[in-house]
Order: sequence, then C-alpha cells, then structure tokens
Amino acid sequence: MNTKTNGLQTTVEPGELHECEVESINTRGKGYALVSLPTGQTAFLPFSLVEQERLAGLHGPVADEPGSTFTVRVLDAYDNGMGRWSICVSEIHVEERLFHKYVDRNVIESDALPSNKVPAHVLENARQRKSLNHTVRGVVVGDATGGGKRVDIGKFTAILSREDLCGISADSLRKGVTVKVKFKDVSENGITLTRKGVA
Repeated sequence: MNTKTNGLQTTVEPGELHECEVESINTRGKGYALVSLPTGQTAFLPFSLVEQERLAGLHGPVADEPGSTFTVRVLDAYDNGMGRWSICVSEIHVEERLFHKYVDRNVIESDALPSNKVPAHVLENARQRKSLNHTVRGVVVGDATGGGKRVDIGKFTAILSREDLCGISADSLRKGVTVKVKFKDVSENGITLTRKGVA
C-alpha cells in the first residue's frame, strides 16, 4: 500500500517488517546505517535501534559489510523537507509487543499484549542460562493471570507464577521491582521462571 506524506511517495508503512540489506555505515556521532528495502528504497537505521549483538560489528573496522541482510520494522515514513531518509527502521522493535510499546509510550503492558514467540537470541540465551542453572535479574512489569508476575528479562517478558514465588509475597513484587529468578521452562512459545534455588 502506498502512503503519501508531504508530497513524498513511499511504498511502506509503519509497523511493516522487511528484510533489508546494508548499503553503507556512518560511524560519526551516534552512528547509523543506510539500508535498502525490498521496495528499492533506502531507509535510515540509527545505531540506537540496532540489536547489541550486531552493534559491535557495525562499529568495527570492517563493520557489517554492504550486502549483510537482517530484519527490520518500519517505525516511520516521512519527508524531512531535505529529500533525505524518508523511512526510519528499527531492528530492536521487530517483536510486535515492543513496537506496540514504542508507538504508544503510555501503554501499560497487560495480558492484552502477549509476548508471543520468543526471539531467537533471547531463546538461545535463556536455554544456555537454564542449562547452567544461572540466576538472573528481571524487572517486574505487571501481574500475570493466577496471581503471578510478568517479568522483563531483557527484551522479553517471562512469567513467574504464584507457586514459583517461593516464599516472596506477590504484593512485594510491585511494578519496577528487580527480582532474582531462574529459568524453569524455556520454549519458543514462552518462558516461565522460578525462585526455587535462588539465594
């Protein structure tokens, strides 16, 4: 679908996912990459909107060479009045719930905003930490059904059920409180946590 903004014709809309290809890297200031979309248009990808794992490569002397491809979500399609960067994209907002929160910064994360599929990098990290029985820190972002809590473990919200609170009062785990947890069950469809064995 075409979107016309201030006389500039674009063929993408905010919220769309696209595979992009790196055209060039600029490390001045906060840094950015220019990427080409399947539509043939060039988009602007600030380093602040790139996954940390990739960011190290973008800053390196070779960087992600032109031709590297990855998935981005369109944050905005606009005309800045200078004929440049009509499209701004993000790699860190690919997950639907994160884009939703970006669009409406006043939204209170609730059960209406499920985490859905676990991103591959989160899944890999969680499986590794579970196998090593690591304790991690998460931040409570709200209540879960059944009296548990939803806990942000880093770009993903996992569930800490009431039975896995292990002696901590649910009332003490208010939104914004940091809590130590371990991974209980990890799958691409969700992550559950426990406080069992946490010192």
